[in-house]
Amino acid sequence: MNGNAIIGIIIISLFITGIVFLVRKSNQNYKNAPDTKVEAKVCQKTTKISGMYAHSTSYYMSFEFSDGKRKNFRVGLNVYNTTKEGDTGVLTYKDFAGSSNFINFKR
Repeated sequence: MNGNAIIGIIIISLFITGIVFLVRKSNQNYKNAPDTKVEAKVCQKTTKISGMYAHSTSYYMSFEFSDGKRKNFRVGLNVYNTTKEGDTGVLTYKDFAGSSNFINFKR
């Protein structure tokens, strides 16, 4: 191996190490972000089917808060199937890095 190959390997190793560090730090920040719990009403349920040959279905629910604001979340099939429009309960979600992630909805 010549000197250029060794320098290339060192640069690639540093780059990979940096990416691993950033992913771990982001993961840690997400875990430390507080959960938000709020009374909410399910106001809409929708699905999105994607894929040309192998179809995939995503499930979404829109929740309305007491102040009239709404938030949309991607939810799992079980939550989608066991919840109906008009249901009220406590929505738990996490805001992180400009997006909101659904955690739970209990009627």
